[in-house]
Amino acid sequence: MTEGCRTPEATRSRLPRLGHSGRLRSGTRTFTMLLLGHFLVFVLAMSHDEIALQAVESGWIRPGQAELAELGMGLVLFMIWGWLSVRVAGLLQEARAASNGKAKR
Repeated sequence: MTEGCRTPEATRSRLPRLGHSGRLRSGTRTFTMLLLGHFLVFVLAMSHDEIALQAVESGWIRPGQAELAELGMGLVLFMIWGWLSVRVAGLLQEARAASNGKAKR
């Protein structure tokens, strides 16, 4: 083979396939990942007290600091949730603007 030829395997994206490729355009893939991030943060927020308890039992945190660790984890998760929400709102705003732009033409 010549160096200029590319096989179909070489041109494929290295991103994981999460569904039908026609429905997973760039914005759709981003939106899917943001929703999965929301779900992950939700699950972690629901169990952050158990995570802190396990950290105390395994010796990562001193027993007197468990409550402070819970509060810290909750704050970090809240900040991540807020960032994810802002990104989703921005993505939806971009999609709305693109949709309005196409409809006016």
